Amino acid sequence: MTETFGSGDYTYRAVEGWAKWAGRVAVHDVAAVGVDSKDQVYAFHRGDHPIVVFDRNGNVLRTWGEGIFKRAHGIHMGPDDTIYLTDDDDHTVRKCTLEGKVLLTIGVPASPRHS
Repeated sequence: MTETFGSGDYTYRAVEGWAKWAGRVAVHDVAAVGVDSKDQVYAFHRGDHPIVVFDRNGNVLRTWGEGIFKRAHGIHMGPDDTIYLTDDDDHTVRKCTLEGKVLLTIGVPASPRHS
């Protein structure tokens, strides 16, 4: 039985085995998922390659974020094809290009308190 999520125009179904990352990258706890204007899927997870980008068929296109993110938490796709990523261990929000270039960091990395 296929499970359906959402309602109205936003109804989705789980597709077992959609992501084809075996042998390419190990994906751990996925904290958030976003989709860009080209239907590429961004999985923000708590592993060695924090961002895994898939095409609409589940093929891995690229990874990025190594050495930048400590603990994936949230994702928001900007209207201008940028991506906002929150890190709840580093206490930051980073605005990045879809290729992984950091454009803006909000907060002081590794500092939960700000003066």
